[in-house]
Amino acid sequence: MKIVILAACLVLSAAVSGLSALAGEPVLLTEGSAVEQALRNSLSLKSTRIELETLRRKSATSWNAYLPSLSAGAGLSGSQKPWDLSLSLSASLPLSLATPYGARAALLLYQAAEVRAQEGESALRLEVRRSFNALLLGREKIALLESSTQSASLSADIARRNYAAGLIAEVEALSAEMTLEKLGPQLAQARAGFQTALLELQSLIGLEPGTPVEVQGSFRVPEAQVEAEALVRARLASRPDVRAAALDVELRRSQAGQAAAQARTPTASLSYSLNGSSRTGTGSWDGRGSAQLSLSVPLDTWLPGSAGRVQVAEAGDELAKAELALQETRLSAEVEIRSLVQELQALSESLRVLEKSERLARRIYELRSAEYAAGLTELTSLRQALDDHQQAGLDLASARQQYSDALAELEHATAQ
Repeated sequence: MKIVILAACLVLSAAVSGLSALAGEPVLLTEGSAVEQALRNSLSLKSTRIELETLRRKSATSWNAYLPSLSAGAGLSGSQKPWDLSLSLSASLPLSLATPYGARAALLLYQAAEVRAQEGESALRLEVRRSFNALLLGREKIALLESSTQSASLSADIARRNYAAGLIAEVEALSAEMTLEKLGPQLAQARAGFQTALLELQSLIGLEPGTPVEVQGSFRVPEAQVEAEALVRARLASRPDVRAAALDVELRRSQAGQAAAQARTPTASLSYSLNGSSRTGTGSWDGRGSAQLSLSVPLDTWLPGSAGRVQVAEAGDELAKAELALQETRLSAEVEIRSLVQELQALSESLRVLEKSERLARRIYELRSAEYAAGLTELTSLRQALDDHQQAGLDLASARQQYSDALAELEHATAQ
């Protein structure tokens, strides 16, 4: 009997544990952990890594262009005994000055794919940080509206008591009640917005919709001012887009060299073949080997308007376009960095003003609340103070989000 009871207890314990596991503990999300999960779960990045491995393998084995092509054959023929057996073996190796350019192009394509992968990771980090900041702003809005609702509820209670005591008119008590009721839809809308932002972040980082989440973190505060000139000097050349443009120039230069080598330089071919035959039952073998070295020189490419000559000219045009694109990328990157630094400086100044305004609005509301409770001020003054305090808090939270977003954009713009 004791054994049965013990087994039942174990089964019940396992069931409870299973239910707890199904319920799941809330996933703790910080900005850093959200970025890590996004980088780990991103399907786009996984596809990019597969492409990167393909190009790495192609670059690592580009030396196989110098391997000869080998072939072997065998045949058996005859209408009656004895049968004739024939064997053949051949090898050929083309030699061209264009071959090294192909290996160089494979390496450059792999390096460009590496840079694109880094750029994709940086862009994903930026997107996650923006989404996380939107979540923080939603949380701030909810907290502000909950605080305003609590304050409005207290004011409405005071108004009801004062009206019951005959100290104020009914319209003032109803006005206080209306102020409280107006905050309900705003709070519901803020909560719905928070859930929407949470769903977007969950989708971005690879969490199942509806997963319990506990958000931890706060907006980043203004740090020491950075100098745009120093950032441009230190980070411009190492930006992924600038590096990708520079690699594209090298690739176009290699392709131009390959086109010129194919069109204007001779091609050598070295081949060897071995052929033999034997008649079954005779034990004799008749074999013969031969080697051949040939050299071909293209002549048509020296004619005006020939296809080879046009290909060489087009490769040169692509190189010139790539060099111009590199200059344009450098200029755009420098403008972006300088603009973001200026934006951060302006937002930092704005934050200082808004923080002071929020402190003043909060203090004014505290004073108005005390005056209203003591019957020294009207409800309209209290309502105005509440609105001002709420708006100042929302303005400050929005400015903090803008600063955090701009800081994330600057980090993306100066990523290496």
